[in-house]
Amino acid sequence: DALDGTLTAPRDTSPSEVSVVFENRGGRGLESFWLGDEEEVPVGTLDGNGGSLSLNSYHGHMFLFRDGTTGEVVGRHTVESSGGLRQRHVVYGGDEL
Repeated sequence: DALDGTLTAPRDTSPSEVSVVFENRGGRGLESFWLGDEEEVPVGTLDGNGGSLSLNSYHGHMFLFRDGTTGEVVGRHTVESSGGLRQRHVVYGGDEL
């Protein structure tokens, strides 16, 4: 509680919220995007050879991965809450190990 004696409400977490780690095991860097209603929203970069990106997302959110050099789509992933509250997904960015 706060020093004035009031209680702080607990963080409202959705049962469909998922902690996700995307890992790039390929040799080339990737750009990741969340697929919004009508656009690709940049999320971050995954370096080659083990680069990773951690984020919180929700059931049904879709992600797209593009080769950082060519822009070619190399992977897609849809978050499924049935996979657990903490998930790790591997994406290969060209020139696989």
